[in-house]
Amino acid sequence: AVLSILDAQSINSLLHIFDPKVSESVVSTAEVLLIEGKRASKRASFATALSRRYAIIIAHTGKEALEALEKSTPDIIVLNAATTRTSGHRICVAIQQFSADIPIIHIQKQGQKQASPRSKSPADILLNMPFTPRKLFNRIDRFIAAKDGEMLKTGPFQMNLKSRVLTTKNGEQRLTPKLAKLME
Repeated sequence: AVLSILDAQSINSLLHIFDPKVSESVVSTAEVLLIEGKRASKRASFATALSRRYAIIIAHTGKEALEALEKSTPDIIVLNAATTRTSGHRICVAIQQFSADIPIIHIQKQGQKQASPRSKSPADILLNMPFTPRKLFNRIDRFIAAKDGEMLKTGPFQMNLKSRVLTTKNGEQRLTPKLAKLME
């Protein structure tokens, strides 16, 4: 069973009660499915940071994540494999087979090597620990902005029209305005 659902509107309301200066748009209405181990340490857990900006659904295993996907369709999935007892590869594959159109951010431990070239993560973005929550927010926000029609997608290429960032399996590259127009 999915452990908890934090609603962005209720978080905004609570923030506004404690600090009336807080604007109503502090927390996005985007929904994030966070897959994180039960015993995630405070240093490795992203639940608190994500709940401050997004509505989150927390699952502790791949099976719980698939159950959550049957009940709702999040805007993005964050797999924190650094807190689980697995590399996260099989979870990514299962999620992609279940719902290929939801972007996945795969977080892995520092120095974790892929078992073989064939076991490359099928996630849209692969992040290696350590990094700041800001880096994770930036990656999530790119995909959420793409839902508003700012993203072009063709084969293995994705381009954010507003920020002119081209994303491939090999990474991200900021394009010049002229090159971005050519890519369109």
